[in-house]
Amino acid sequence: MAMAKCESCGPAVGLKKRYVRQVKPLEFSNPAVICNASGCFKPAFLWLDETEARAYDTGERYFLPITGALKIAVT
Repeated sequence: MAMAKCESCGPAVGLKKRYVRQVKPLEFSNPAVICNASGCFKPAFLWLDETEARAYDTGERYFLPITGALKIAVT
């Protein structure tokens, strides 16, 4: 499951997953995806784990964030 982090807060670090690639959500200039760091409200990139990065390489553009309550489209 993907994780949202802004540039200021740095790369995503998971307890069980290793995040290997950042991608921009659609409409990054008008953000709907916000950094999940405590107290941060900046636009976020979506960080993908190894399995998601492989799916991205084959054309997948919809990913579930950690909560799994929604999907996020990326460019």
